[in-house]
Amino acid sequence: MIPTAVARQARDNLLDYLRTTYGLRDEDFERALFDFLGGPEGIFRGPYLDIQLPFRQAPEEADLP
Repeated sequence: MIPTAVARQARDNLLDYLRTTYGLRDEDFERALFDFLGGPEGIFRGPYLDIQLPFRQAPEEADLP
């Protein structure tokens, strides 16, 4: 599983859902709206990283590089 491909597919599926659920009659407005939603300032911002791994604090006497 490639994370970028999965993220892109999830984004495309959500935009398709919104497009079919809230069909707009004005094509120019619809295009502008979905360009905004799919753009960098829309609802998909990122990348988000979470590096909260289970770190342990080393003992005071540990010889660290």
